[in-house]
Amino acid sequence: MKRLLSLSTLLLAPLAFAQPGNPLEGDWTLLISGNYGKLQELAPAPTLRIQGKQLSGFSGCNRYSGTFSAKGTQFKVNPLASTKMACEPRPSKTEQAYFKAMQGVMRYQVSNNTLVLYTKGSGMLVFTRNPKIEAKTLNTAPEAAITSVAPDTQILLVGPKKVDCTGMVPMKCLQVRTPEQTNWEFFYQSIEGFAYEEGFTYKLRVRVEDVKNPPADASSKRYILVEVLEKNPPK
Repeated sequence: MKRLLSLSTLLLAPLAFAQPGNPLEGDWTLLISGNYGKLQELAPAPTLRIQGKQLSGFSGCNRYSGTFSAKGTQFKVNPLASTKMACEPRPSKTEQAYFKAMQGVMRYQVSNNTLVLYTKGSGMLVFTRNPKIEAKTLNTAPEAAITSVAPDTQILLVGPKKVDCTGMVPMKCLQVRTPEQTNWEFFYQSIEGFAYEEGFTYKLRVRVEDVKNPPADASSKRYILVEVLEKNPPK
């Protein structure tokens, strides 16, 4: 639950071209998008994987894939292909907004573990790099291979609404606390497998795993839903 860089710090930071290999490559999750000053979260959060000149990911509704070209800081996404699964209105709206923005990307910036794709005008898509989880051994079940230490579990209480917070960029954070705590804390990351619905309070059992060698601006912990113990409607 650590605070990350502000958006102004991010955009003024030097470009990370000195990194070994291609700094674009890897797995990314969209934090916010829109025009500067009117940035918003898209939910479910789209993802982006870049390998060579190939890109793929989750649009919020469907899986997609395609190619891109990059020269210097210029970046152009070629027409994308996607699956055709029907979704609820909110994921469908997320997908439409994401695809429209992606097809309008003109340039990019990589700073530390943040990727910003700039679209026409003042539009942008701000991604954070996903931590690379290394398997301890080969040929083992996925659940047992994603952490270098034995997983731990804990109980988290989740508040009924997200609140404004400033991490790497202005964003909306869950409010969480343990049963022993009285004050809510900002939760700057996601709980994998947890489908949050605003207006409800939750009591969750989560598995907490150490991330081996996390990026400097990322959490050293990974939270995975084990069980929803309580889901209480608005009073």
